[in-house]
Amino acid sequence: MLRPITAVAAALLLAIGARAGFQGSVPVGWLGAGDWQLREVAGEAHLVESPYEQPPVVHGVPKPRTGRGHRWAVSAPTIKADSGRLLGYDTKGRDPTVRLVADGKDKAASTRWAFEVVSRIVAERSKKERDFKEGPTGMTFRAMAAEGPHKGWYLAVKDGGKGPDAKARRRLVLVRAKKDATVFKYIGEYLFPDHR
Repeated sequence: MLRPITAVAAALLLAIGARAGFQGSVPVGWLGAGDWQLREVAGEAHLVESPYEQPPVVHGVPKPRTGRGHRWAVSAPTIKADSGRLLGYDTKGRDPTVRLVADGKDKAASTRWAFEVVSRIVAERSKKERDFKEGPTGMTFRAMAAEGPHKGWYLAVKDGGKGPDAKARRRLVLVRAKKDATVFKYIGEYLFPDHR
């Protein structure tokens, strides 16, 4: 009795063109504020104008545009670049500038952050396949120094300073007031229906 039912089910699936699939995901690691993306350039962290864009699909799989040196991992208590370096700040409280430091190598810098989540970015139900989600996932947040004299100060974006490319980039600093803090957007991964 089981064989005829299995044969009928298989025939129905073939007739309607059903394909097996699963919830796929690709890492993105886009971190920025507004249309400005945080990038590691020549060993320093700067924001450059580069808005987040939906990844193009190649052979059914999204290919994020976030290139090497431009991907980040945001996970309490750190903000980590593709290179393995971490966003850090002066532990003695002399300088509010935020910089990239090698993990555990710079004793004058702390790399510990506290995060205040402002909103969650959730993938929507796929328009083509209702059993799957499709789109970016992540969060918007404020980051605060978690230790030292700057404990409780917020991460903020300021102008690029002086020089010929100053208008093309922004730098990171710590600010005391929440109203001066920057709300960052982090896209951790992109979900899609995968039929490979």
